[in-house]
Amino acid sequence: MPRVSHPRRPAPSHPELLAVARAVRRAAVADDTERVHVELCRLRSDLLVHVHAEREELSSLPAAAGAVVAEGQRRLLGLLDDLLCLGDDGRAEGCGCLVRAAEVEVELRRQAMLEGLLRRHGTPAGTERG
Repeated sequence: MPRVSHPRRPAPSHPELLAVARAVRRAAVADDTERVHVELCRLRSDLLVHVHAEREELSSLPAAAGAVVAEGQRRLLGLLDDLLCLGDDGRAEGCGCLVRAAEVEVELRRQAMLEGLLRRHGTPAGTERG
């Protein structure tokens, strides 16, 4: 069977990722478990595209800085995986993703600030990218 080529979608920016994280939080505040899961899936997918698009850029950072960014990205993806795998477990408060949804925006904001800081201070002058 011939391989079908799909056009690559542009990598979401940090502000775009944060907008999805805010949608997760709003859904959690509204106690809308289904919407939380939809937005978490969307965020995970967008974050993967973002991470893959940044791979080359990470290699231009000093090794220690690149390792810190890569570890933060792994932790964010792990958090999303954990939240997506949480179930109701028969608890009175329902799905644990509602309780932990606020973590997503906080951690994503922290990662975006870290990446911005390392790019500004960890790359040779004139090679920063946004």
